[in-house]
Amino acid sequence: MIDLLSNKVDLPSDSSPSMVRRAGSGIADTMTTVFGVVWALLFALFPLFTRDRMRIGDLLAGTWVIEAPKPEVSSERG
Repeated sequence: MIDLLSNKVDLPSDSSPSMVRRAGSGIADTMTTVFGVVWALLFALFPLFTRDRMRIGDLLAGTWVIEAPKPEVSSERG
């Protein structure tokens, strides 16, 4: 607790439940960060591990990216 008039700060003891909650939130923050990184890598690297190099959105939508053949340009002009 902070007393603004006397500039005193009361810190909780080491066995305080608030300290236990803070320690637990550090683990939760770490796990959330790890989960987020794994989730992002899953989406980013998914095309490298599929046979047709499909993205997750392509897989869910059932679409494939196709390449249109380029027209041949003849050297004769007529």
